[in-house]
Amino acid sequence: MRPLAPFALLALAGVLGGCLGHGTLRVDAPCREMRSAVAWEMLKDNPSIPIFDVRQPSDVTQREGRLEHAIPISLERLGGRVPEIERYRDTTVLVFGRDADDGRTACQLLSGRGFKYVVFVSDGAEGWYRNGLPSVAPVAHR
Repeated sequence: MRPLAPFALLALAGVLGGCLGHGTLRVDAPCREMRSAVAWEMLKDNPSIPIFDVRQPSDVTQREGRLEHAIPISLERLGGRVPEIERYRDTTVLVFGRDADDGRTACQLLSGRGFKYVVFVSDGAEGWYRNGLPSVAPVAHR
């Protein structure tokens, strides 16, 4: 089998990049960013996806509350709490931070610890609530 020519590799990368969908960007192999509206659609289609809310308790307000069923783990404590969430290492997880920086930091920390499919909400809680998305996450049908 012949290796792919450089232009063929670029074309393949473009095709695969398009598979991520509109509103989704690849940060590194196991870490993706996704706009809040796209994340909400993903949760509606897959309500069993675990959500890690990495905001500080002071960032959680009445207007920007916790998503129901989200696991609250502040970004500062995330590294030390990885053993508690180890069972999610091989499944898609959603990181919900205050903003893109917090989400990206948590995503990179988790992917660096071996989590294979981490997605963070790129516009964070600020964008989620600005877009009028609900604080009640979809519930998995059992």
